[in-house]
Amino acid sequence: MKQIDVKNQVRLSMSKCIELVMSGIRFRLFRAAITVLIIALAATFLMTMLGESILSREVGRVIAQRTSPRRNFLFWADRLASPMGGPQLSELLAEAQPGGPRWKEFLAWGGLDEQQLASLQALTQQQRQYMDYFDRLEPGERRPLIESARGAEIFEYLRDEQQFARFREELKSVPKRLPGGPDQFQAFLQEWQASRPQRQAILAGHAAVVERFAPQLGERASRDVLAGGGAELRGALLELGYEVSQAEFDAVVHEARLARDAARIAPLVSVARFKKALAQEAGVPVQEADSVVLSTRLAKKDGPAWLIGLVEQLRRESAQLVERKAQQRQTEAEIRRLRQTDEDRERLAVLEKDLVPLRGDEENLIVPGTRALLTGMDLSEERIREVAAYEQTQRSLAGVETKVAQTSGMEKGFLGFSARAMWLLVVSFVVCVVGIANAMLMSVTERFREIATMKCLGATDGFIMVNFIMESIMQGVAGGVIGTVLGFLLGLLRAWARYGQIVVENFPFAEVALVAVLALGISVMVSAMAAVYPAYVAARLAPMEAMRIE
Repeated sequence: MKQIDVKNQVRLSMSKCIELVMSGIRFRLFRAAITVLIIALAATFLMTMLGESILSREVGRVIAQRTSPRRNFLFWADRLASPMGGPQLSELLAEAQPGGPRWKEFLAWGGLDEQQLASLQALTQQQRQYMDYFDRLEPGERRPLIESARGAEIFEYLRDEQQFARFREELKSVPKRLPGGPDQFQAFLQEWQASRPQRQAILAGHAAVVERFAPQLGERASRDVLAGGGAELRGALLELGYEVSQAEFDAVVHEARLARDAARIAPLVSVARFKKALAQEAGVPVQEADSVVLSTRLAKKDGPAWLIGLVEQLRRESAQLVERKAQQRQTEAEIRRLRQTDEDRERLAVLEKDLVPLRGDEENLIVPGTRALLTGMDLSEERIREVAAYEQTQRSLAGVETKVAQTSGMEKGFLGFSARAMWLLVVSFVVCVVGIANAMLMSVTERFREIATMKCLGATDGFIMVNFIMESIMQGVAGGVIGTVLGFLLGLLRAWARYGQIVVENFPFAEVALVAVLALGISVMVSAMAAVYPAYVAARLAPMEAMRIE
């Protein structure tokens, strides 16, 4: 009897495995292309969503940084002229840093100690949390709980025990959970009510400060007072309890002067003659000649010189019209006298014939308000150019800020996505996994004879499994790279269309690169996971069974 020599199976090298995988992909190029397309679509969707989210956050950060000086100026202009209200106090107190400027102001105005103010701040932070909760409720959920109450009215409304008992009962049918539960909320309401004297003390202290500063304002706007600047003004603010550093004060004064000078230029469009000249210069209808068109015209190289020349011309016309108006009054008085005395009929006829009343646009040019506008517009060309650029920048930033607010106003979840976007991502990758698994199973079915042949030649189950998983990973890499590039371009185009040039100027290369690596990694991981079962099926095939299948 002949002896059979059974030897160990030969283990093929990784390079040989890769060679076989590439050969299989070339022979089944169409099916591989479908798998790559499925992965590329999923990666494109993920990269587009992640890239656009990152770009929106970066734009929001840049906008907040660039608009911070103007917002700080408006903050100071308001608090010098008007006493704080409860909502403003809560907002400032919730964000105040212990030992910071606002913190010191509240201590001084309210006569509080550090511990009292810290407790009050904790309450206002809780208040913000509860306000956010009520704001997220749908109208149908809000009304049974708090009826039509808004803002701090909610806490006053729920002070009543019967109202709170009804609130507690209705809360059971609301799917969104109240932070901390109803018992903790009730304890907050009691503490909030107990803190009323402290809040009122701060508000009364600031109101007294505003009243003491009122004589310095007089009839002027707080903007114009701040534009005056000077050490005397800062000293007066410090004496009243305001905390303002020299750097912050200088920045506020700079913004106030820009705002003041912009207020000298913008109202010129209310002058009929000026508006008509602007419309002709800009090539737009008269009714469309507004402050936006004016700032656009002034931003051009010859814009300031054109404005100064036009204002000088209107000043001369105004002076001439004032003289003409005086002569007209004299003529009218002479006509009345001649009519009363019934003498010199010929002279009366001549005077009545020569009397030409001023037109509407001429009357508009000599009213005190218009003459004050023309006189007050005494800015240099450099200053006009600077103010025009400032106005255009602020207008552009305001438009982008609105769009960012609309985007960030949506409810966000994991990675900054809304719940709807997260479900779309999950569904897209589930479909991707199913599609890849189906394609790989079909590949296994087509390659029964090839698998059986490899096994007969000594291929192990592990080698067969690694072969199929590696094939899927290669397709995942190809699809991931294609999808990542396409998703990056789509996200960039969408952000650029929404926010403009600011996206390109402040592009977050590091974060986008990290997201690209993440999208590529997820694509490869999904491809590998989807190939595990088909690879297992292929590895478990018996050689003789596979050879019998046609």
